[in-house]
This record gives sequence, C-alpha cells and structure tokens, in this order.
Amino acid sequence: LAGNLLSGARRVARHLLAWYCLSWSLVGTGFVALALAPSLTLAALATAWMGIFTPLANVSMDTPIAAVVPADRLPRVYALQRATVVGASAVGAFAVAAGVAAASGSAVIGAAGLWMLLAGTLAALGLRRAAGGSRPSRPALG
Repeated sequence: LAGNLLSGARRVARHLLAWYCLSWSLVGTGFVALALAPSLTLAALATAWMGIFTPLANVSMDTPIAAVVPADRLPRVYALQRATVVGASAVGAFAVAAGVAAASGSAVIGAAGLWMLLAGTLAALGLRRAAGGSRPSRPALG
C-alpha cells in the first residue's frame, strides 16, 4: 500500500487487497491453532497451515505494487517495503520476548493469531463496505 501511495497510482485491485487481508486471517487462524495444539502432530499441522497461506499474503501484497509502480521505481519501492518488514520484524522479536517473559509462549502466539485474524477480517470487511458490497474492480493502469 505504501508503494502504491509513493508511486502516485490512483487505485489498487481490491480483490488483491481482499486476498491479502484474508490470507493474514488464515495465517492468524494457524497461530491460534498452534497456541492451542495439544500435541506435536497438531502443532506441525498448524505450522503447515501457516506455511500454505503466508505465500498468498506475500504474492497478494507484491502483485499490486508491481502493477502500479513504474518499472524504474520498483527496486526502490521493494527495497523500502523489505526494509519496513525487516524493521517491524526486529521490533516484533523484542515484543514477543517481553510477552513470553510476562506470560507464556502459547499466550503470545495465541494473542498474535487472534490479532491477525481480527485485523485481517475487519480490513477485508472494510474493503467490501468501501466497494459498496459489490465485487471489487480491477486496477486502473495508466
């Protein structure tokens, strides 16, 4: 989304944004399942679930950027995107460590999953409402 704003593009494909939100909700469901898993087998299945849907989130985030950002700006936009993700991951690592110290690993993983599930679902519903409940349009390129 930041890349879209920086490029000056007018619109992004709402269906890709909806998939982005939905995919993070599905990953969040996996986090919750992992936190509640009573066995190693179920924990492995929850992890596999997350592994299936994380690439969908990445593709649905990167595709609109590539569709609206001019080719000569793509390296800079993707570099900014990656730097932001890596920086946020570092902050998240400290937050997780503090959460585990205050509670437990399962509580932190479950809370993160609930947050992802709630945020992704509410964002997808907001996109639907913004579209007037209709099917999202394709991006305007040009």
